[in-house]
Amino acid sequence: MRGRGLARLVVGGALERAAGLGPEPAIVFCRPDEAGLYAALDRREITGPVEVEQPGGPVVMPLLTRWHPLRDGAGRPAGAVWLHALPI
Repeated sequence: MRGRGLARLVVGGALERAAGLGPEPAIVFCRPDEAGLYAALDRREITGPVEVEQPGGPVVMPLLTRWHPLRDGAGRPAGAVWLHALPI
């Protein structure tokens, strides 16, 4: 099913929904083999460590982390990124 624009449609719909929920940037995690897809969808890489809460305590996210502005003027999360909720 690759090359049919389905990822753009699904990710675009998710970002549209997220924009209505209030956050300024959206953060997505992806496997290294998906990095090109997310870059093509204008998701910008976060190069520093990203810590995420897990049931056993915070861990550094092993996947690539990218972000996308949901509002005009939204910027990359400043400094170290720590997600205060369990990843979905």
